[in-house]
Amino acid sequence: FPSHDRGDAYGRIKERIDEWNNRTDYDHRNILFKRYRLYICTFEDALRINGSVDLLFDGTVNGTDTKFTDLSVGDVIVIESTSPQYYEISNIADDLNMTVIGDTISPVTGSYFYRSIEITNGTSGYFSYKSQYVVL
Repeated sequence: FPSHDRGDAYGRIKERIDEWNNRTDYDHRNILFKRYRLYICTFEDALRINGSVDLLFDGTVNGTDTKFTDLSVGDVIVIESTSPQYYEISNIADDLNMTVIGDTISPVTGSYFYRSIEITNGTSGYFSYKSQYVVL
């Protein structure tokens, strides 16, 4: 057996109880669980963004009569006629060109697009499960 005079800990944690009385059978002090943000779109005219878009395989979005500079990097938009429909804006070049990311990219031409609404559920907005309308 190694010497214990160095301050090293040996053994197995059977239960850890923190200052809020949370109990686990592992050392939970440095564990971070994956969380997701939830977005929805109701396809109302109030959320529709002017113009139409073409979405390419690489995530490039070309607009017609659009003003992408009114949006922000990190916004989540919904592109009608695609599956999945939710995309996060990763770059805005100008009013007619931007780039989006998503789980998969479904190319489409001449589609309407919408702002999404983030659901916070009265919390910081993070959920412990992933649904079809979730962005990391």
